[in-house]
Amino acid sequence: MRTTTFSTRALPSGTVICLSPHLERVIPVGDDVRRRAAPAATYTLIAGNVAAFAYSLARGFEYVVSSYGFKPAYLLEGVKLETLLTSLFLHGGFAHLAGNMLFLYIFGRSVEDRLGPLPYFLLYLASGVAGCLAPPGGRPPFAPALVAGGGGAPPHGPPGPGV
Repeated sequence: MRTTTFSTRALPSGTVICLSPHLERVIPVGDDVRRRAAPAATYTLIAGNVAAFAYSLARGFEYVVSSYGFKPAYLLEGVKLETLLTSLFLHGGFAHLAGNMLFLYIFGRSVEDRLGPLPYFLLYLASGVAGCLAPPGGRPPFAPALVAGGGGAPPHGPPGPGV
């Protein structure tokens, strides 16, 4: 899969079309990959992320982060280990959610088509858990990992094989 910015020339098959007003930010807007099946797992993951975000708006951001965000200290204490998974669906705002879901939609569909729905779904979860377990990189070790630690990994983990 190749990436290009908008162009008037014909594009080779498998090209990701991007809008790039500045070189430091690339926003994918689509691809031309033909898929064998509807990407049910990708759509389910997007729906789950949107539902979790709606829940955080209804319930209150602080409550949701404190209840469902992952803290590395949980591993040491052996408590709330489910937050390794629940934190993967938390986002810090609408732009954060929209950006992650855009990448997941554009790249995830092709990866799911290649791997199949179940392996793709498991890769999504494994990428997120790996992100939670990675060194915090500037985050205090006992602060909740909203998405910087784990949740940011899933939309970027599965697309990796497709790029």
